[in-house]
Amino acid sequence: MKTVNSYYWVWLAIMATATLIMSMIPLFNLLAFEFCAVLAFVVSIASAHITINTTQEYFTKVANSPFRTIRDAFWLSLTINLTLLILPFLIIILNAFRVPNCNFIEGFLLFLLLPIISCIYGTSAGTCFRLLLKRHAFLAYLSYNFVTLLLLLHNIAFDPPVFGFHSTFGYFPGPIYDRQISITSTLLLARGTTLLISAIFFQLSILIHQKPRIHGLSSLVNFIPLTILVLGFSLIWLYKSELGLRPTRSFIEKKLGGFYQTRNFLLFFEKGSIVEDKIKEIAVDHEFRYAQLIKYFQINPDRKVRSYIYTSPKRKKRLMGAKYTSLQDVMGYGLHINFEDFPHSVLKHELAHVLTSEWHSFLPISLKLGLHEGIAVAAEWDSGDLDPHQWTRAMHDLNIAPSIQRIMGLGFWIQSGPSSYTVAGSFVRFLVDTYGIEKFKHVFPTGNFKKIYNKSLATLDREWQAFLDQVVLTDRDLRIAEYRFKRPSIFQEHCAHEVADLSEQAWSAYGRSNWHTAIDFFNQIHELDSSNPKNLRGLMLSNYQLGLRNETIKIAQQIINHPKSNIHLVAEARNIIGNLHWQNEELDEAASTFQDALSLHASDSIDRSMQAKLAALATESKTHRDRLKLVLINRPSSRLRMVLLNEVMQELPDFGLIHYLIGRQLYLDQQFSKSNQYLLQAKSLELPDNLTIENLRLIGVNGYHTEKYKLATDHFNEILKIDNLPRGKINRVKEWIERCQWNFQ
Repeated sequence: MKTVNSYYWVWLAIMATATLIMSMIPLFNLLAFEFCAVLAFVVSIASAHITINTTQEYFTKVANSPFRTIRDAFWLSLTINLTLLILPFLIIILNAFRVPNCNFIEGFLLFLLLPIISCIYGTSAGTCFRLLLKRHAFLAYLSYNFVTLLLLLHNIAFDPPVFGFHSTFGYFPGPIYDRQISITSTLLLARGTTLLISAIFFQLSILIHQKPRIHGLSSLVNFIPLTILVLGFSLIWLYKSELGLRPTRSFIEKKLGGFYQTRNFLLFFEKGSIVEDKIKEIAVDHEFRYAQLIKYFQINPDRKVRSYIYTSPKRKKRLMGAKYTSLQDVMGYGLHINFEDFPHSVLKHELAHVLTSEWHSFLPISLKLGLHEGIAVAAEWDSGDLDPHQWTRAMHDLNIAPSIQRIMGLGFWIQSGPSSYTVAGSFVRFLVDTYGIEKFKHVFPTGNFKKIYNKSLATLDREWQAFLDQVVLTDRDLRIAEYRFKRPSIFQEHCAHEVADLSEQAWSAYGRSNWHTAIDFFNQIHELDSSNPKNLRGLMLSNYQLGLRNETIKIAQQIINHPKSNIHLVAEARNIIGNLHWQNEELDEAASTFQDALSLHASDSIDRSMQAKLAALATESKTHRDRLKLVLINRPSSRLRMVLLNEVMQELPDFGLIHYLIGRQLYLDQQFSKSNQYLLQAKSLELPDNLTIENLRLIGVNGYHTEKYKLATDHFNEILKIDNLPRGKINRVKEWIERCQWNFQ
């Protein structure tokens, strides 16, 4: 027992130390998934090791019942092993006085599902390996788990699903950017399967122990329990795709049901969904992005890309493990995306990942995360009003830019996503523009800068910094950048998973017009993370929809006065206050508030909304104002909106705003040709600046959809003639021109 006790105390010290370390690391310092998964893995190793060294005295005794011998040995070891979890549990509970926990009930359940079951698994497997091998039993156990982990990694790499279940740590949930991690029926089934495997090890231990006593065919009855357990496990494994434990590529394709083939793509989509109606448009979008990328990458692929398009994010999560995150199918030469309106916002980025696998026959991805994600951003080069060079310069000026050295490796995920992606994209674009794509192709797989560029990463970083110093920014650019990038990574956010889960429920209730339920959820979010003003936004909007004027204004003022509020939140809060003034016929106050929101220049969409409302308020007729108020504030149905706008147009035929609003509504209704009749009329009349640019853009997009490519190109070129356009907007307009020219060929 002295030897046994020494192993026990060593493992107890290891687990206590690991818990203390985790208690200092954000995301791991709560009784939640990450903590439980790490603890489960450690205890699965510790429990097997202790069991192997504790049970040996039992197996030297002669007993009348092998079952009783194994049972007693198992329960002794399990009792000892479970005590290993008491101290870590107490530490993390006490840590809750320092770092408030988010969901104790779910935390307790995860503790039961992950560490407790992993402890049972380690104990039963340890018992079996001790009986099977007199020497090196623990090494054999480690080897067994190593092989099964390799199989899991192989499945994740070679099959589309990016999630996985394992008996040791329990569950790998998928992309870090999908923040929702909850207890699902699939997780319960997976942990139930781990208990089934534990039972198999237990029953196998009995058979191994009683082997010398087997006589005749009658003893085959002893194999019945093991046979039943193995058959049960075999059935689960046989139907692992249907049960959601491990969907295969062929299962996903069969489940989606829809298929469409183009020159360079195999498109898989949900049959009978909206995607089927738009598949030709989606296919054209794919082919255009493909043409752009093979030109930029200077490659000539000889195989077709597999693209999986999901209508439902929930279904995508269930089938391949990523709900909102789009992903490259690494070994399948494909990508998985959610359906979006044309043009797709992330298609080019994900397709870039697929096509860069052409650069190396062995490594389809880069070993350097900064290069892997950076080349996709560099090729996409669409990041809002500013381009990645400008965003990165702004981050440097604000002292919030991560170093390029840090985000080359796993530090990429520790930083906030927008920061890491943007900085990496700027650096890679600089390398490609300065040294050419061919050199980058060679540095991409391993990141050996010294060998390829004959310069260290530090030297290239200094060259890039000197380039960024020449980038010019305005004060507005810095304000917007501060809003965009001063966000913590998931490792720095408190209760990230719970907030994500509650947010989905809250906004789902909001979308169903269930305002009271939404308020309840938003209040829970605010209680979990009261220091973040963005959590007040849902409360403000829900109270506004309920017509609770005083409460809405109170929350809006909290947002405006909050030291952490960004210009987008402030502009939206002022917009809501302005709406309330207008609804109360306080026209001067409404106009003043809308003007304050406009002066922030938070975004094009907010600026357009403010300019439209100010123009509507300037009309002399109360009847016209009331109709426009219904359109611009109350957001009626498309049909009622058109009725109201046409009534105003009959009386104010030269009011450019009306023609613009009708044309925009028809555009949203996808009546592109009819839309342009009104937008072209609005163009000939007076419009505010932001509405003029948007009016020209909509005419161009309508022209593209109606195959009037010259009309479209002419109007996109008109936008380019406007002074002081942001670089990002210029790039997007140029891309529309390129799209028109590509389709015209």
